[in-house]
Amino acid sequence: MPILIAVNPYKSLNIYDEEKINYFKNYFRKLKTNPNNIEAPSPHLYYIAEAAYNEMITERMNQSILISGESGSGKTESTKIILKYLAVSSLNCLNNKKIHDEETTVEKQVLDSNPLLEAFGNAKTVRNNNSSRFGKFIQINFSPNGKILSAKINNYLLEKSRIVSIQPEERNYHIFYQLIRGANNQEREKYKIKNLEHFRYLNEGCFDVDETDDAANFFKTKECMLKLNFRPDEITYIFKVIMGILYLGNVDFLEKEFGTQGIGCIIDPISQKDFLIASELLGLNETTLTNVLTKSRIINASNQTYIEKLLTIDNAYDCLNAIAKTIYSKVFDFLIRRINQAISNTEKIKTEKDVLKLSVLDIFGFENFEINSFEQLCINYANECLQQNFNNNIFKLEQEEYIKEQIDYTTVAYKDNKEIIELIDGPQKSIFAFLDSEEITPNGSDKKFRDNVYKNIKNNPYLKPEGRGENHLIGLKHYAGEVDYNICGFLEKKLINLIKTH
Repeated sequence: MPILIAVNPYKSLNIYDEEKINYFKNYFRKLKTNPNNIEAPSPHLYYIAEAAYNEMITERMNQSILISGESGSGKTESTKIILKYLAVSSLNCLNNKKIHDEETTVEKQVLDSNPLLEAFGNAKTVRNNNSSRFGKFIQINFSPNGKILSAKINNYLLEKSRIVSIQPEERNYHIFYQLIRGANNQEREKYKIKNLEHFRYLNEGCFDVDETDDAANFFKTKECMLKLNFRPDEITYIFKVIMGILYLGNVDFLEKEFGTQGIGCIIDPISQKDFLIASELLGLNETTLTNVLTKSRIINASNQTYIEKLLTIDNAYDCLNAIAKTIYSKVFDFLIRRINQAISNTEKIKTEKDVLKLSVLDIFGFENFEINSFEQLCINYANECLQQNFNNNIFKLEQEEYIKEQIDYTTVAYKDNKEIIELIDGPQKSIFAFLDSEEITPNGSDKKFRDNVYKNIKNNPYLKPEGRGENHLIGLKHYAGEVDYNICGFLEKKLINLIKTH
């Protein structure tokens, strides 16, 4: 199991050309014929890619490549480099072909999916100018001789909260800036585009990224959509929805007395124009959208009828933000489905025998921002589990094998992170267990959830002591460092994710 520790240089290096690809392919060929008389190459991502590809072809064994690391460590770029290597290897395995821009091949379409996924799923954070805000698992299917037949992308944990809230030095998803800065005059009119400063969901953060041309990237995004067989009407609809989300974020509310119904809210007349544009772009009836934003419907258990309840201003803003996040999430899911339709090559797979699989997992890196919420807890929990898997396979199982075969070796000390995993997701008295319990408790709240944690497991060595005046924080001691989580919204976000999975 080869392992590569890579450092992000934050600049392009001329070490990933086709000459390097041929170098590593020749190295593995020589390794088979003369393993004792060949100098080992320097560490390189292509070594990892060729090791997996070569093992898959020669041993007829499915392979996996796991790309992990902290936020900003270069995982997204590493994924693209490995996919490029596999695509070139696939084309070379038959006719020594090269990838040409005008060709439409499965290999090219797999590579074309990257810019599209980055546009809609990546953003500037305080640690990374092009941070993936979702996880992806890419399964690539090969013929027995190493030709790519098809691929499939699974996505998970899209950071929906970024749509409605970003930190001052961060940006929202790239596509918003690409569309506004890259649209031509006809598109600006079609999508009702205004300057970045006009939109609340964007102007809380910064607008620019070093060495990034949003307008040029927008042209590339559209080009990739066409190459992946998106229809023109689908592209139009997607960009209308993207702008509709931004206009929806500009809607404000005013408090109003509704007689016997009590106090509710209405849409602020000042933001009415943006509201009307939002409803038009999203394809929603104005009256229906108004009711959704200002009222809730509760079912009467006795007669199964609905009762309307007026929303407070705070409730209305929560509802508006929830709708914006849900719509964007649905757009992203649609993109993944359409990409998979283009690269699945279903008919070819049906007729192919002995299909080999090589999968690449590009997981969120460990995160510790100024403000960490439920999303960061899920991400860091996933990284804890991956770290445990790494420890188990690289240290524990290997050393057990040495003992079994009576091989002399130097014991490698490693830190087992089993206890922090159990603290987060154990069956009893864990963070997630108390969160689950609070969900089904009448009048449950984030504060009560936190109080239960510190009441029942305050002596756990991986739980930071309760800080004075910090009744909105839970601190955990992860393998990669200590993180303070702001528990405001934990209950709501957990419930939303539970509903989505069912």
